Amino acid sequence: MLATFAISYAWEWLQQQASTGTAAVDAKLCALASHFGRTRITGEFPASLWSHYDYVGPRTTNHVEGFHSSLNSHFGLPHPCLHTFLNWLQKLQFEVQAQMIQLQVGRATKVCNVLLTTIPGCDLQSSSTELT
Repeated sequence: MLATFAISYAWEWLQQQASTGTAAVDAKLCALASHFGRTRITGEFPASLWSHYDYVGPRTTNHVEGFHSSLNSHFGLPHPCLHTFLNWLQKLQFEVQAQMIQLQVGRATKVCNVLLTTIPGCDLQSSSTELT
């Protein structure tokens, strides 16, 4: 994942590398690159709109995918027993209904706080990424 400011630099570098040796494939890649550059780099959908580098919310733009991912991580296995799943589902239903009632009476939504931790042996301050 790249920071929003670095996307245009990476795009320029990637365009210099695009050659497969097959004329038909190169023509299709050129058309795709032209469309992507026209719409996603300099066009109507700028990188600040679709890049999630600095975003602290869900790591996917599809909320169903995000829900499914959290579901998988909650149980730690792909197929939990029915009893465990139904208990979790009832708890989730209660939480969602409570949130809906709170929103209906005008209570503000909770802000998600991001917890940053230090990984032993990993110095993020001294690491750098260069585009060459």
